[in-house]
Amino acid sequence: MRYLKLFEEFRESKGKLPLNKINQEEFKKLLRENCQDFISLVKRLDYNFNIRRNFLFRKFKESHGDFVYSYPSQSEHVRIAPWSEWGNYHNLMVSNLESWKDYPRRNKSLICAGIERARNHGGSQLYLIIPYDKTKIGVCPKYEFWESFKTYTEERMYLPDWCKRVISIVEEENNVKLGDENWEELVTYLDKKYDTKLLMKHHQIRWDWYDDSKTLLQNLNEYLRPESNGFVLKTFKDLQPLLVSSNHECWFEGECIMIKCNEGHDDLLNWSKEELKSIFG
Repeated sequence: MRYLKLFEEFRESKGKLPLNKINQEEFKKLLRENCQDFISLVKRLDYNFNIRRNFLFRKFKESHGDFVYSYPSQSEHVRIAPWSEWGNYHNLMVSNLESWKDYPRRNKSLICAGIERARNHGGSQLYLIIPYDKTKIGVCPKYEFWESFKTYTEERMYLPDWCKRVISIVEEENNVKLGDENWEELVTYLDKKYDTKLLMKHHQIRWDWYDDSKTLLQNLNEYLRPESNGFVLKTFKDLQPLLVSSNHECWFEGECIMIKCNEGHDDLLNWSKEELKSIFG
């Protein structure tokens, strides 16, 4: 696709998020062809972008131009969790478990959020994110993805920490060392039955959720199921009530366009109302 170009690295030498600088005319064409729900919102707000809680944002390490097109799922590589000190096991699970199949793959997605959450993303340049109308958006029930699972509410463990402990137990029981980037290798050891009494000797985590008539993979599929952990799947149009009431983290792998923002300034965008009308119709 002619708009795609690779820029931002997810983890060193592991892949890049597809971002491509486009000009204003290209931006307007893509906006009007694919983002009518966003245009309707802007008109309802009378072109006031400073009502920031209505929008999605993302910080990047550097500027990629005033206007950007992205299609995250078209990345040549899967995303490796860049900030996790416990590895990438959680990313593999939520991107590959059957119960997550209708959701955007975290390892092929752009992570974004409401304005308050987005300001805490690593980076220096803020962008306004405009998903296409048809783009499916995963929405966390909490401010942070890692804190959105029962592993945190019930055991006070971030999801990556909890998943790493599960894998460590699997490694010990099978006398193997498992990497955190290969699902095919990992699933070989997860798709096995483990005796509850055997697992109970490992006190790093609770096992009251575990059914030893099922494989570990089947158990994980149920325990981490998005619906039972409060996640929802939206499009931008349906996302509005959640954005206004919260700043929760979101992610998607579908197409979007972006606008460079003036974080820290009174005006989020540089244009007058007349200029905004000419861009957004």
